Amino acid sequence: MKNDFTVLIVSSVWWSAITRAAVEFLESGVEVHAICPAGHPLRCLGAIRSIQTYPYVAPTAALADAIAQIRPDLIIPADDRVVVTLHQVFSEADPSTATGRLCRDTIERSLGRHEYFAYAQTRLRLIDVLREQGIPTPAAANLATLEDVRRWCAATPGPWVLKRDRSWGGSGVVIADTQQEAESGFHRLSQPVRMICALRVLLADRDIYSFMEATARRPLPVMAQAHVTGMPANIMVAWPAGKGK
Repeated sequence: MKNDFTVLIVSSVWWSAITRAAVEFLESGVEVHAICPAGHPLRCLGAIRSIQTYPYVAPTAALADAIAQIRPDLIIPADDRVVVTLHQVFSEADPSTATGRLCRDTIERSLGRHEYFAYAQTRLRLIDVLREQGIPTPAAANLATLEDVRRWCAATPGPWVLKRDRSWGGSGVVIADTQQEAESGFHRLSQPVRMICALRVLLADRDIYSFMEATARRPLPVMAQAHVTGMPANIMVAWPAGKGK
């Protein structure tokens, strides 16, 4: 990767995995900037050119300003909350201005064409798109009622994985071995996050952002997936203009 390539890493959580990606970029001669919470492991990397604190409020405006100032070639979101916020930055950017075009171009270059942003916010819709492209995906269905859960359990071999939309990192996920566990899991996931749970996340994980989202008391859709046995893994590849030797 060329030495004048600039990457902006954005994280709203304290997960350390993105730090390894930052090290790989730095060792490849890439200029790295970061936006992350206070106390994030990224702050231990002295070679990072600049570090800003991920904002508690108005993150859309803050990210737009950072993109305009840093002018990165690529933005690396470390979690789904950042992806959603970048989608909002794109939609709010004014394409009639140079700054607005810069934001939109950088985000599309990093996350793909804006026509597909909505697919990333709903798990089942994304699975349907992947299936249309011939990519193997697990059986999946939306769950709106307990009757949907019972039909799913009757038609699909267990165990079953229930997931709340707009959750990540293992939160908002239940793996059920019995129909009773599936029904109980659906009841819990389909309700707004309890404040005691949000407070536990705040105290244990220092995740003020999840706590603030929980105070909105909004229920979110739940989907079911067939269980797939295997090891969890993430792979990231970045290359200028998608070309290499």
